[in-house]
Amino acid sequence: MRFQVTLDRIEGDMAVLLPAGPATARLGGGKLVWPRVLLPDGATEGVYLWVTAEVDLEATAAARRRVGGLLDALRAGGPGKKPEGGGQG
Repeated sequence: MRFQVTLDRIEGDMAVLLPAGPATARLGGGKLVWPRVLLPDGATEGVYLWVTAEVDLEATAAARRRVGGLLDALRAGGPGKKPEGGGQG
C-alpha cells in the first residue's frame, strides 16, 4: 500500500501527517503522528510525502515464535520449567 500525505505541522519531536490526494477519501480524514527523526531530509511543513506500508511475513513469523515461547514459559511457571498436566490449568 502506498499513499500520499502532507506534513501539516511539527509538534516537538512529532510530525502530524494528513492524507492527501486519493488517500484523503480512503483514510477518512484521519491523521498520522510520526516521529520527527524518521522524516526524510528536507521534510518541512507543507511538503508532500509518500508513505509505503507492506506486510513483513518473515518478521511476523519470528515475532510469533518468540511470543509463543514466552507464553509457554509463563504457562509452565517460568523459564526452564515444564508444563504440568499438559499445560492446562
